[in-house]
Amino acid sequence: MASTLPEFSELIYAYHQKMVILSKTLLKGIALSLDLRESHFENLMRNPISIQRLLHYPPQGGYVGENIIGIGAHTDYDNLTILAQDDVGVMNRDGDWVEGTPIHGTFVINIGDLIQRGYKPVTCGEHKFGRFAASYAHLAKA
Repeated sequence: MASTLPEFSELIYAYHQKMVILSKTLLKGIALSLDLRESHFENLMRNPISIQRLLHYPPQGGYVGENIIGIGAHTDYDNLTILAQDDVGVMNRDGDWVEGTPIHGTFVINIGDLIQRGYKPVTCGEHKFGRFAASYAHLAKA
């Protein structure tokens, strides 16, 4: 694959770096919205654990059972998830689809479990968060 798309790796890495910068900017805004210092989350973002996944879930028609292709009910166990906007929407924790008019070139930002420390995840996010936090000892101090 790398030989047929030699620029792919550099482009994806550059995109990832831009998303890390966006995450840090968003976290400053979240801190201010919670009446915290703008720098409140900086210690957590010095060496961020960031994962980039290039996923696409094609539309499905008709009845689609829970065991069929898809991601399934979950919460995001990290700080933030940045999603390129599509016209599907996002399901909130009450199970309701939150739809927004798609705006080309924008993102949907999911606030994850690490930010919502007072919220106890009720889906597989609880398991993922526990496993994630256990893998990175510094998260227990956050």
